Amino acid sequence: ARLRLGRPTIAIAAGDLLLHMDIYRPVLEGCVLVALSRSGETSEVVCSIDAMRERGIRFRVMGVSCTVNSTLSGQSDLSLEMPWAFDESVCQTRTVSCLFFFCAYMTAKLTGDEALARDLIGVVEAGPEYMRRVEPELEEVARLPWTHAVVLGDAELGGLCEEGALAFKEICQLPSNYYHLLDVRHGPMVLVGPETLVIAVLSSSDDEMELALVRDALKKGATVVVY
Repeated sequence: ARLRLGRPTIAIAAGDLLLHMDIYRPVLEGCVLVALSRSGETSEVVCSIDAMRERGIRFRVMGVSCTVNSTLSGQSDLSLEMPWAFDESVCQTRTVSCLFFFCAYMTAKLTGDEALARDLIGVVEAGPEYMRRVEPELEEVARLPWTHAVVLGDAELGGLCEEGALAFKEICQLPSNYYHLLDVRHGPMVLVGPETLVIAVLSSSDDEMELALVRDALKKGATVVVY
């Protein structure tokens, strides 16, 4: 929203907000709080909304959940419910994908960017065939002898890359980290080696700084997947 709408925007983890609400109060006053929750019952989310009201903070709530008739829905001025996106699993890949899509699609509509909206719909429509095509290669990568993963990405995809790194912990139960692409050079690169899987989201196929980083990871013996 900050990049495309040009409006002051801040993303705060719900637990951080609940514990440090008085610190964040200057950016909360008069805000629209977009609250995301799979169940609509996430304690840090619903308790933060209650605490903001108890403090007399002026704000409106847009609640986005993957269930119906939740506590969050009852707290919201506008409630968007997506029960088809509810995941039962520990790693909520369906939920996260749908919530990410919601944020991107809402921004496209608010800015009148119909090209972006069409592209997002295109991703959904192309998804099954894309996954079918790349699955054999990903299975080969999964069989390689790596023991930990590093996910690299920047800009608007940074949050999605961070969630991707978390999925390795939740699904594979293996150590994983997310870094901004070039920032991995500043310390974390010492942990990249023959037992590392590096997934790098590149902004360009011919950016020499990005390609140099990929080459360095390969020289260290890492398995590298670029997108």
